[in-house]
Amino acid sequence: MTKTKLYTPEAGRFDRSWWFGTFRNALFVAIITVLIWAYADLENTEDGQFNAAIVLATRSSKDLTLLSAQRVETTFKLRGTSSSLMIFRRELENHPEIRHDVSQGYAPGIHMIPTAEILAANDLVSKSGLTVISAAPKTILIDLDRLVQLADVPVEPKFTGGRFAEDTPPKVQPAKVTIRVASSDLNDLPKGDSLRLTTSPVDLKNVPTGEEVTREAVIIAKIGGIRVWPEPPTVRVTVQVSERTEEKTISLAVHLRLPHTWTQDHTWEQYKLVRKDPLEWQPQVTVHGAQKHLDRLRASVEQFIAIDPYQDEVYCQIMEWHLAVGDRVSALRIYKRYLDTIASEMGFTPSSRMQELHKRILIDKETT
Repeated sequence: MTKTKLYTPEAGRFDRSWWFGTFRNALFVAIITVLIWAYADLENTEDGQFNAAIVLATRSSKDLTLLSAQRVETTFKLRGTSSSLMIFRRELENHPEIRHDVSQGYAPGIHMIPTAEILAANDLVSKSGLTVISAAPKTILIDLDRLVQLADVPVEPKFTGGRFAEDTPPKVQPAKVTIRVASSDLNDLPKGDSLRLTTSPVDLKNVPTGEEVTREAVIIAKIGGIRVWPEPPTVRVTVQVSERTEEKTISLAVHLRLPHTWTQDHTWEQYKLVRKDPLEWQPQVTVHGAQKHLDRLRASVEQFIAIDPYQDEVYCQIMEWHLAVGDRVSALRIYKRYLDTIASEMGFTPSSRMQELHKRILIDKETT
């Protein structure tokens, strides 16, 4: 006789079916939890306030330039999910600048662009689904101008720590370059021989006298205070050092009679002016030359030279300093600056003292 089983044994607690059922239930709970979190994040939006600098540029075009401010500090408010705002805040901490290319979509001229429009065009803002609620300033001024190309602009190298003999001038390669300038600045550029570029000073202080060296020099991207874009941006300068030089800065005490605003125009822009009172200035004039000559230069701090637009004592004093150290080129440059500014604009004739100094320059040129 066969016995009948009255019950079925329970499955083992840690066998395969038990593990499968437990994993299935846990996965189901995790999916439901993630869906609840995602739904809550989508439904619960909030606002966040941020500070950043908008940096404007014309990266996509070599024919346009930005005349207005290229960096604008802004405060703005964004709306979005808490996770999107958190990601944006983290990115802004690592890269606190919002860059915007104004060469796309804007023609040359003046535009008032809503700040919110620039912010909304940012990739991180748009891809994160954030909305710009407010921004200060509300608009940003953008002044675009077209660049004009000028060819064959000569490059004049500058040096420090040494000078070359006039019969062995430095060689510049290339000697002439092409520049681009804003069309609105084209008429303000110097004309004729005055249209030339200069380089940052080439340091010759460690070059032995008589030795020829070749150095790369960066072209200064300005002519007469006007921004230009030289191509190429650097030149190679080959020079033979004839004499080692030092420099000395001398304070020329000047007391002004009339008018006190005269020192604020472009005549004095190359000098450092230290204001002591409304009618007293201290032009800091730097003179280059051999050390033995520099040691003999003196400036009386107690003697004030009374000047007005009708007098040229300051120019004469600076010319004498340059001649004393044998720097005829700088002395002649000061003389030409006087002729181009004070003399030409006001119709004055150089004083007898200045004319004598000019004769000394010409005599020194003939004898060298």
